[in-house]
Amino acid sequence: MQIHLSVIPPPSIRRMAAELAKKYVSKYPHFFVVDNARLFPHITLFWMDINKSRYYQLEKVLAGVLRKQGKIPLFINRHFYSKINKGGWTGLKIRESRRLSFLRSETFRSLKDFSAKSAKLKKTFSPHITLTKFKKHSNAKLATKFSKIPPRYFTVNLVAICIDGPYRQVKKTIKIYKLS
Repeated sequence: MQIHLSVIPPPSIRRMAAELAKKYVSKYPHFFVVDNARLFPHITLFWMDINKSRYYQLEKVLAGVLRKQGKIPLFINRHFYSKINKGGWTGLKIRESRRLSFLRSETFRSLKDFSAKSAKLKKTFSPHITLTKFKKHSNAKLATKFSKIPPRYFTVNLVAICIDGPYRQVKKTIKIYKLS
C-alpha cells in the first residue's frame, strides 16, 4: 500500500488553485487538472510504501507526532512551470519554511520503520501546489506567461494520509490530522 503524506491548504487556497488550474487548461491539451472534485490541491511531504497490516499502527504513531506540531504559516510567492518527463507542469511555489521542513523530516523519521522498502527522504524539498500537467512543455509556459498571482500568506493546520490518482496527485484522503 502506498501512502502520500500531504499538507492540505485552507479552503481559500484550494479554491484559488482550482480556479487558476481551470484557467490554465482552458486553451491547451493536458493530462490532468487539480479541480477540488477528482484531484485535490496539496503540498506533498513524501510518499511511502507500507505493509497494509501495519497501517492502523502507523496512524497512531503519526497522531502522536502531529499532536506536538503547531499550525504553519506559509507564503505563495509565485506560480511556476517546469519541464518534467513528457509535457509541462504548472503550480504555485511555496516559499521555503523551516517549520514545514521540520514537519516533513519529523514525520518521516517517525514513520520510516513502517516502510515496506528501504525508505529514504529526498534531501531536496521544494514545497509547491501542483495545478496541472500539459501535454507540451511549451503550453505550460504559454499558459502562465500573462497570468499574475498576488503573493498570498496563509496558515496550514491539516496534514492528511492520502491515496494518489494519476500522476501522483491526491484523489482521496484516508485520514486527516489537525495541527494545534
